[in-house]
Order: sequence, then C-alpha cells, then structure tokens
Amino acid sequence: MLKSTERNLFSLMLAMVLSIVAIAQDQPSKQVAAPIPVQITAARKVFIANAGGESNPYAAFGYSGSPDRAYNEFYAAMKSWGRYELVPAPAAADLVLEIQFTASQASADAKPGTDDPQFRLTIRDPRTNTLLWTITETFGIRSSAGKS
Repeated sequence: MLKSTERNLFSLMLAMVLSIVAIAQDQPSKQVAAPIPVQITAARKVFIANAGGESNPYAAFGYSGSPDRAYNEFYAAMKSWGRYELVPAPAAADLVLEIQFTASQASADAKPGTDDPQFRLTIRDPRTNTLLWTITETFGIRSSAGKS
C-alpha cells in the first residue's frame, strides 16, 4: 500500500504531466507560442513504456519497492484516469509514454552522497520514434550520506 506522501507525489506528478496540453491551449498569450505537436493533442491510444532504472537506487531517500514501481503506479493511475485507451503494443498507439524514475548523483557542487531523484516522462510518436515532448520533475534533494 502506498504511503500518503508517495500517493500524493504520484497524483501531483500525474496531474501536472497530463494537464500540460490543456493548460497550454487554455492560456491566452500576447506572445506567439510554439505549437504543441498535433500527435499529443489528437491522441486517444497510448502505450506506456518502462525506461527502466538502476536496481534499487531509491532506498537511500526512502523510496521502497522495485525499480518497476514507478512504471506500475503510473500505469495504474493512467488506467484509472480513463483519458486514454492503454494499448499493449506501440504499433497500436497514437503516442508512446516512456517513464523513468532515477536517483542519480546530484550536481558536482552538491555534498557527496546527495541524491537527486527524478521522474522523467518522454512522449514519442510511435510511427516515427520522433521525440515530441519531455518532462523531468525533480523531487527535492535529500542527502543519503551517513545512512546505513
């Protein structure tokens, strides 16, 4: 069972990622905005790909579960949202949503042992494999130094 904080984190991430298109289209702007790829706005079917990760880099900052946990929870959230039909193969999809959750070392000027957990969602056109959009969210930096 998800902890309340983790559930809120994934809910927040999902809401942010999936509302970008709607927000961008609803915001009147005096500046000329770059267009959102038509594949994103027209999509009805998506394939969710797991971009993988390290074996278990997450334990250092309190993330429990296997490396597939972020993928499984994102998939479940997308399914319960119902905005898209989830399909079992990229060839049947209008979009490929590629998810990755990592805890890489923070920047070179950070304290040793500092983790930089990141959720990355990459959106691709499955017909051409063209990168359409990437969203990377950092969940704050927490030091793992001194943990056993």
